[in-house]
Formats: sequence, C-alpha cells, structure tokens
Amino acid sequence: VDLAHLLAARDQELRSLSAE
Repeated sequence: VDLAHLLAARDQELRSLSAE
C-alpha cells in the first residue's frame, strides 16, 4: 500500500469538496 498516494488522493478529494 502506497501511503503517500492515499494521502495525496485524500488531500485532492478534500480540496475538491472545499472548493464547492
């Protein structure tokens, strides 16, 4: 499991939600 990748994907999702 690539933890860094999971964190990056989660961060991107949070940014997307925050943008709305």
